[in-house]
Amino acid sequence: KTKRTGDEWDEEFRSWLFKEDAKSDQRGEVNDISFSFWKNTNNYGVNWQYDKEKNIYRRFNGGKEHIDFRTQEQLTAKTVAILFMAERGSVDEHKHLLYETVGDGQALIFQDGQVEKASWEKPSRASRTRFFNVSDEEISFNRGQIWMEIVPAGNKIKY
Repeated sequence: KTKRTGDEWDEEFRSWLFKEDAKSDQRGEVNDISFSFWKNTNNYGVNWQYDKEKNIYRRFNGGKEHIDFRTQEQLTAKTVAILFMAERGSVDEHKHLLYETVGDGQALIFQDGQVEKASWEKPSRASRTRFFNVSDEEISFNRGQIWMEIVPAGNKIKY
């Protein structure tokens, strides 16, 4: 048996909160979410379309279904979180951009066909990003795939 040294990665791990999906008659009508990352870059434009019956969002990128290379199926999520972050760049000859992922900022949480204005908080690089509603209560997510979209602070989201 090997003796472990140092801290365990999950020693202070804190899970997100989870909830049951809304019943079909309690689901909202926010059916279409769209945004671009930068001006004049429609080929990077993102669109999520809500399937009320299955209570999932289907992802489109550049006007086309966003297909998983391995499964050849369209990408879907139970929850789509859009985080607004400060953008810095380009930082090299390849025009890479950096986002300020430590700190706090505004967010939009889409689940159950509804949108919730929120804030995100991440005190350190190794800590979990947490989400809070306007009453400063931690948000519970639907169980299943959660997709985090990071967009430059100030970008407009249509829904």
